[in-house]
Amino acid sequence: MSVRRISKRRRSLLVGVAVMAVGAGGGNAVAGTHSAACTAGVHTVSGAKVRTFCGPARGTAKGGGKTFTFSGGRCAVSQGFFTVNIGSITLPPAKPKFVYLGIDAQPPRAGVHHNQIASWQVPGKGYSILGATVTLSANLKSGTFAGRLLSGGTASGTFSCS
Repeated sequence: MSVRRISKRRRSLLVGVAVMAVGAGGGNAVAGTHSAACTAGVHTVSGAKVRTFCGPARGTAKGGGKTFTFSGGRCAVSQGFFTVNIGSITLPPAKPKFVYLGIDAQPPRAGVHHNQIASWQVPGKGYSILGATVTLSANLKSGTFAGRLLSGGTASGTFSCS
């Protein structure tokens, strides 16, 4: 696979995750109540558009020799996807400024799902698994993800919606 092809895939993946994150405000919530201390929605921070999610969801991701933790988000079923959005995603073209974990799985039902999307951001860097294996629990309130990072190496993680 050429570098150009990987770049196109990576760009498409990041734009796709950003679109899902921006559009994730609606739909049927599986879990996620808004905290009084959190202001959900799209806002501008230092010239960058940021989408913040609030609620009890939390997760971890391990990749690139590091472990990342995420809190303050929600899980939902929307437009035929099960989505996990935790933290604040910095929308392209700005560089990541906050921590964010996003997972999309289709169809939105319990079990093992191959070729899914899992991405996360930390200040200054983004990580993405294209073709992730996502396992959703029977009640859609927790799960795991694993796969190969676009940047090389493997990654895995967990999430809980409540």
